[in-house]
Amino acid sequence: MYTYTVTEDYQLIPADPSLVTHDMWVKLAARFKEAGNLELFPLDFMKKPWKKGLCALIIHEGEIIHHYGNMTNFDPEIGKRIANTLSISADALPKVSIYTPYSGWTHKNWRKKGLATKVRQRFYKNMPLKSEEYIFLIGAFGRNAVHLNEFLKFERLPITEIPYLRSFRFWPIEEDKDGGVVKAYNVLKGEIVTHKSPYYPAYGDIYDDLSPDRNYIYFYASNARLARQVNAHFERLVGGDFSKWNDVLDRSLRIS
Repeated sequence: MYTYTVTEDYQLIPADPSLVTHDMWVKLAARFKEAGNLELFPLDFMKKPWKKGLCALIIHEGEIIHHYGNMTNFDPEIGKRIANTLSISADALPKVSIYTPYSGWTHKNWRKKGLATKVRQRFYKNMPLKSEEYIFLIGAFGRNAVHLNEFLKFERLPITEIPYLRSFRFWPIEEDKDGGVVKAYNVLKGEIVTHKSPYYPAYGDIYDDLSPDRNYIYFYASNARLARQVNAHFERLVGGDFSKWNDVLDRSLRIS
């Protein structure tokens, strides 16, 4: 579990995960609510990625001052659901996990100290999976987009090149009580430029790397080549029928 504390000169030091208490999570949830422009999640949902190594925290004086959380878009368990819907073997699905961030929050008193970049650099460097076994897909704008490219070496690519991966936007939510997918966000029906992002309320959710306008969110992948390969794999599964693919996701991920 990626857990750090911070020195006076803003360097990260690994911290004991047992120092993170339930009350600290409750306070973090309250901070999210105070921000007014962040998506709100159940506490169990926020804790689970941390326990699975998909979340990084910085703690200071009994409070979480930075939270970087990722959610699972696709993995072998979700693949089984999709395979069942398609009436095919799960072995026909790509052997890869796909993740996307759902939070990159820093306490207002600790912003512009370089903490977010340091956390992400450590997070991606220490991923336990091989680079061919996972993809992180991230939308960003302004300074965050620069950080993804310059500091994290993510690759920018048009979202139109990976529409089958794009369809996982607003993906499943997991809960500890069953350890499986129990709820799914709305699966978009091939729409690219329609959703108003809860993370960036002043900006349209427009994934387009052709425009230099700072009002656009640019799309990045930790491994663009692999993202294109997996997109092509999903496309072949449904014979290039994009509407069918979105219907498959809708039926696979929703809870009846």
